[in-house]
This record gives sequence, structure tokens and C-alpha cells, in this order.
Amino acid sequence: MKISQTILVNSITLSRVVAVIPIFFFTNVNYLIIVTIWVGLSDFVDGFLARMWQVTSAFGAKLDQYVDKISSLFLLVFFLTSQKLSYIFVVLIVLREILVLIFRRLNWSNAQSNFLGKAKTFFLYSLFIFLSAQHLISFFFIDIKMILMLLVIGCSWFSFFLSISKLTPRLVYGFGTTGLSSILVEKAPGTITSLVVFLLLFLGLNGVGLEYKIALFVFLLLIHFVNYNSFLKKVNSLNDDPNIYTLDETLAIAMAWLYLGDISIIEVVILFILFRYFDILKPLGIQIIERQLKWSAALRNIADDILAMVYTLIIFQMIEIYV
Repeated sequence: MKISQTILVNSITLSRVVAVIPIFFFTNVNYLIIVTIWVGLSDFVDGFLARMWQVTSAFGAKLDQYVDKISSLFLLVFFLTSQKLSYIFVVLIVLREILVLIFRRLNWSNAQSNFLGKAKTFFLYSLFIFLSAQHLISFFFIDIKMILMLLVIGCSWFSFFLSISKLTPRLVYGFGTTGLSSILVEKAPGTITSLVVFLLLFLGLNGVGLEYKIALFVFLLLIHFVNYNSFLKKVNSLNDDPNIYTLDETLAIAMAWLYLGDISIIEVVILFILFRYFDILKPLGIQIIERQLKWSAALRNIADDILAMVYTLIIFQMIEIYV
């Protein structure tokens, strides 16, 4: 029984490559949609069945890994030749995969993929499905293709850097403090970082397209949930919400940046004051959310900042309307 189950799981894995090859020889839009959906779906199905039937093996894991790379490469080349993907995008993805193989061969990086690597695969398969069915779902008011491309590039390269043991602690600390050294902002890291991020996003990046805003917000959100526990271990914090961790404030501000259009410097100052008021004093249930012990530390850490920004935006909109 185990042998037949193993063969079935490996057959599902290999079917991705078998299904992709025909797209180069005949053009059929419906077949292309089915193939891209199957490539993404089967990557989940084979792993799920292997775990459920307890037939996981080192060979199966390697096979799945290489089949993913081959089928993804075929689809990248196909959409490149179909002029649906740019050369720079394909080069960045292929170069990353080559570097991963080299670094693993030299034992300079971890062999196991991290969560961001899996997120990259999910966004890449989603991109393939979108490109194959773009003519059917062209009614979106935002550029889904651009969002997925940005997320694929961001997740793929950041996951690669995270796999390098010497870089991992620095990246975890750097993103956790939003790139600001705790030495420079030791007395008021949350307030100073919030001010810098407000000015950077609302004034320095004024006029950035909605697609870039969405991609940046989702990417930072993923970074938060991936890195938060590692950050706590690195700084040896006994507190679930250390002061020097400021990515939560950055995410809340990015949410406002995503929601609001271009605003003036006076409006930025009003937003900043309101946000710091709610974030520091934590009224209206914000403190209660922060103490939800049933939630993960990463979720508690960000939930109070998000709610503080929600209250901030409500008051800000009332000021805009009535004042």
C-alpha cells in the first residue's frame, strides 16, 4: 500500500512538468488556464497526500523541489516569449534560483526553504494563473500583474538572503527596527521611527501608484510574521512588545498610506499626532487587544497598532469633513 501511495504522490509531482511541455507546441487558452491551475494546485496536493499517508521522503522532497523549478522555468520562458513578462523580471527570478543552488552546494545557506520562499512560490503560481486568464479577469481597477510581480521579486530575494546564516540576524534586526538603529533612537524609538516613516511615505514617496503601495504593505506584513519571534530571541526580550521593534508602527502607517491619497504636510502632522496619541495611551479597547494571550505574539504586537491607526483615520476623516 505504501509503495502505491508513494508512486501516486511522485506521479502527481511529475505531472506538473508533463502538463507544461505541450504549451510550447500548440496554443490553446483553455488548456493554458488548466495547466497553470494544476501546477499550483498539485504542488499543494502532493505534499498534503505525502503527509497524510506518511510517505514523505528525502527523495520526494528533492523531486518536488526540482520539478517546481523546472515547471516554473518553463512557464517563465513561455510567458516571456509571449511578451507577458519582462526580461528583467525573468532574469531576477532565474538568477536567484541559480544563486540558491550555488550557495547550497557550498553550504553557505540553509537547505530548507523558509516561509517567504513558500510565499514566493504561491505568488508566482498566482501570477501564472492570472497571466493565462488575464483576458477573462481584466475588470480589476488595479494592476494585479504588477502587484504579483513585485511580491514574487521581494519574497524570492529576501527569502534567499534570510537563508544565509551570516545575514539572517542582521536582516531580522534591521527590518524589525525599520532600518533605524536602536542606538540612534534609544529614548523614543516608536515616536521617532513613526515620524520618519510618515515623512518618507507621505512626502518622500508622494504619488506612488496603488499597486506599489499594496505590494509593499503585503511584503512588510509577511516580513513581520516571519521575523517577529526571531527578533525577540535576538534581542533576548522578555516582553512581547519591545520598544525597539518598530515594524508594527511602520505597518500601521503603511496602511494609512495605502488608504489615503496625497496629503499636505499639515495633514501628515495631524495624522502623526493622532496616531501617537492612540498608540501610546491605548484607549478604546486597544490595550485589551494587546493582552489577548490566546493570539500569537506577532498578531498581538501588530493588532494594537492597526486598531490605533483605524481610530486615527476615523478622527482624521471627521476633521477633514467638519473642520
